[in-house]
Amino acid sequence: MNRENVLRYLTELPPDKVLSGQMVGHGFYNLAAEYTHNFVELAAQTGQYPAIIGASYGVRMTDETHQRGNQVLIDYWNAGGLIEVNWACDNPWTLESYQDPTRTALADLLDPTTEVSATWDVMVERVVGHLFELRDADVVVLWRPFGEPNYTGANWWDAHTEYWSEPERVVTEYVALWRDLYQRLTVQYGLDNLIWVYSPSHFAAEWIPASVFYPGDEYVDIAGFNWYSDDYPYIQERWGDLLGLGKPVALTECGPRATRDGAWDAATVLRVLDFAPVRWFMFWASWPEKENSIIDCQNASGLMNDSRVVNRGEVDIEMSLMDRINEVDSAIVGVDNALSLLIAQMEELRREAAEADDVVDAARDTLTQMANVIEDD
Repeated sequence: MNRENVLRYLTELPPDKVLSGQMVGHGFYNLAAEYTHNFVELAAQTGQYPAIIGASYGVRMTDETHQRGNQVLIDYWNAGGLIEVNWACDNPWTLESYQDPTRTALADLLDPTTEVSATWDVMVERVVGHLFELRDADVVVLWRPFGEPNYTGANWWDAHTEYWSEPERVVTEYVALWRDLYQRLTVQYGLDNLIWVYSPSHFAAEWIPASVFYPGDEYVDIAGFNWYSDDYPYIQERWGDLLGLGKPVALTECGPRATRDGAWDAATVLRVLDFAPVRWFMFWASWPEKENSIIDCQNASGLMNDSRVVNRGEVDIEMSLMDRINEVDSAIVGVDNALSLLIAQMEELRREAAEADDVVDAARDTLTQMANVIEDD
C-alpha cells in the first residue's frame, strides 16, 4: 500500500463518514502509559480503537525516544491503523521548545550564509532519519509540519505580531520554508510515503484566513483546522475559506476549549459533519489538569460507536487497478524467474545424469574387458 492508495481512500470517503483519531501524547516521553490510557483503555471501554494514531516529532526528544515512538506507530499501522505525525520542531535559533517565539526572519533558515541555517539543516536531516524508519517499514504518514501559521506568537514559525506590519514578507517566508521542506523531503531524500497536511488554526482570536499562508496545491495534499471548541458552531467565513482551497479537509486537532474538566461530551465534535466533509478528527491528548483525550471526556462510547465514525478495523484501503496490475506483473515475473531457475536445475540434473551414464558405461566396458581377460586365461 502506498501514499496514493491512502490519499485516494481519504479523498473518496463518503461525506457522512469520518475517521476517528487520537494523539498518543505530546512527544513520546510517557509512551507506554499514554498508549495504554488513550488506546488500550479506550478500546476496553468502547470496543473500538481509533482509526488514526497521532504523534508529535520534535518536542526536544532524543533520537532513541523517536525510535521507540516509531515502533508504536509501525505496530499500529500493521494492525490496520493510519498514522499522523505533527512536527513540533524545536526552535532552531535557541534549541528550546517549538513554543519559544525567539527568531530573526524565517528567510535566515534558507540562507546558507547564516549560522542558524546550518542548525536548521541538521534538524531537517534528523527528522528525515525518523521518517525513513517509517518508510522502510512501508508506513504511509499523514505529515503535518508547521501547524497554525495564522496564529501570532504560539510557535516560532507562525505569523507573530510582525504579520500586522509586514504581512507580505511574513507570508512569503513561511511559504518558502514549507516549499523548501517539501523539496528536501520529497525530491532530495525521496520520501515518497508522506501525505502533506496543512493545518492552520480555526480559533485564533485575531483570525487570519487559512488561505493566506497556504503553500500551494503542488505542496499540499490535505487541508485541516486545528480547532478546540465546546460547541463547534459553523462559521461560514472560516470554513468557506478552507474549503475554497479545493483540498480534502480534516479536523487535524480537536477537543473542548473551556470545558476541560472531563464533563464535555466527546460526540459534540461530530457537529462538524453538518457543514464540512472532514475526513478525520484528531483529539489531542490530555495534559495535567486538562482533560482532552476521548477517554477522558463524556460519551466516549457514543462517539466511537456512532454509525458515521470509522475506526481501526473498518479502514478498507484498496489498491488501484494499476497497482493491482503491477502486483500481478510482479507475481508473473516471480513465477517466470522460478520457472527459469527450475528449468536450469533440471538441465543441470540431466547433465549430471548423462555424466553418470557415461561413468556407468565406462565401468561396464572395464568389467567386460576384465571378464574377457579372465576367460582367455
